[in-house]
Amino acid sequence: GYRGQSILDGALPYRDIVDHKPPGAHYLYALAVSFLPPTASWIHIFFHVYTFATLLACYGLAKALTGSRASGLWTALIFAVTSSLPSLQGFTASTEMILLLPATLGLWCAVIAARNGRLRLVVLSGVLGSCAFLTKQSGGILALFSLAYLAASAYRSYGLIDRRLVVLVTRGLAWALGFLVPVAAVAVYFSLRGGLSDLPYWVV
Repeated sequence: GYRGQSILDGALPYRDIVDHKPPGAHYLYALAVSFLPPTASWIHIFFHVYTFATLLACYGLAKALTGSRASGLWTALIFAVTSSLPSLQGFTASTEMILLLPATLGLWCAVIAARNGRLRLVVLSGVLGSCAFLTKQSGGILALFSLAYLAASAYRSYGLIDRRLVVLVTRGLAWALGFLVPVAAVAVYFSLRGGLSDLPYWVV
């Protein structure tokens, strides 16, 4: 919360305030304290709403995978219970909980894109995967799962090897483009603010 308030006061992460987490978490906290009172209670309320959005994304992802509303509801219920456990850092507004929303949305987009073949959803899946990575480094592993799903679905869906290869390459490039756009935007922003060298030093 302090880092979020510092960003609103003009500070730049890693140059003015030091932490090893990627910038997404800092700027999400800045968003929270930009329109809510900067107290622990209000920050937790903000992230309760944020985690509820993750619950809705879990419902949508499970329903998209199975076609069953019941599986979506069961998945949402399981997430509601497990995400509130202290052993899983429930209610702590941690980066582990924060990265789940973009990662889940990214996989949801990949599932839908695998069915209807829309490249814009593949690109969006990459963008969301990048947002998970920019929230916490381990979010990149979850992001790669979306790419693996797209590749596996292309392999299963197309019998001709030439067609399969075209779809694999097209989806892979589209996803990579989506992933690189937020990373490039962050790099440009930090470069313009004079903190590009600090970013990889502290985060990588």
